[in-house]
Amino acid sequence: VTSFVTNGSRLETGWTLAKGTIELLAEIHIMLVKNLQDLAKEVTKYKEDLIKARKDAKQQDIIDAVNLMQTTTTCLQKSKETYFARCAELEKLKKEANVNPKEVSKMESKMSKSKEEYRAYVDKYETVRVDFEEKMEKACKMFQSHDRSHFAALQQFLLMYATHHQEAIIAAQQVSGQFRESLQQLSVDEIMAKFVRERSTGMERPQPAVFEEPSDSSGISEDDTQRQSGSVPSSSCSSGVVPSNPPPPAPTADGLLSLDPIDAWNENREIRVQPSPTASHSSDSTAGGAQALPPFSASVGGTGTTGRQKLSLVRWHNLNMAKEVEAR
Repeated sequence: VTSFVTNGSRLETGWTLAKGTIELLAEIHIMLVKNLQDLAKEVTKYKEDLIKARKDAKQQDIIDAVNLMQTTTTCLQKSKETYFARCAELEKLKKEANVNPKEVSKMESKMSKSKEEYRAYVDKYETVRVDFEEKMEKACKMFQSHDRSHFAALQQFLLMYATHHQEAIIAAQQVSGQFRESLQQLSVDEIMAKFVRERSTGMERPQPAVFEEPSDSSGISEDDTQRQSGSVPSSSCSSGVVPSNPPPPAPTADGLLSLDPIDAWNENREIRVQPSPTASHSSDSTAGGAQALPPFSASVGGTGTTGRQKLSLVRWHNLNMAKEVEAR
């Protein structure tokens, strides 16, 4: 039970109650054993006192009275038998025909002597009997008192044992009843709530993610975003970008015929324009049927707003040169 409590069991409250109940029951048992040990010491002491009291009860005068009574009774019985025998002999002797008077006188003397002896033992027996009865009455009263106190002491010891045992049982029943009531008051919901409070990862649910623009993104254009992401816009989408310079006027048929000098001029300038593999032709080159201009992404070898501005300047410059050649 202690290991369950120290290891942080989910039912820690119940195990704590069980541990406390077991400890209380152990204390009750220890108290019962202690009371029984004290009772055993009292019984041992009483035994010693009882042996001493029995020795004191055996008084010498009582023993002498008993012995004298036994001796007197024996002598009285013998004297009686002797007297009766002498009387029988005297009667037998008197019935004989030729009896000697001396023998009769002698037998009468013996009979008288035995009679006196028998009478003396009767008187002595009466005196001994009275004394014996007095001493025996006193001894019996003492024995009765001794036995009464002895039985009362034994009864008291048994009552003390029963009382200690009953107290231990009542205390154990009270502890067991309180333990049962405490267990009934436990709530599984409270145990679960305590477990959630101790082992929970948080009370708030995670919020859903929402895409947000940075606070300083107002100056960033869509092209910059595409350039940062690594994508290259096509020429069909380039018409949506408004250049900083006004767009040049659409070329005429005369201007389209004079584009060769522009190419030559471009060759003299060592401008190498390669068409982009992903770009489409512009609407101007398709309408004129002449050599198509390279897309702005490959005109200056770069992308972005700066490349488009340079492309616009180049186209504007080429148109001006074409006008000068036509004027000559």
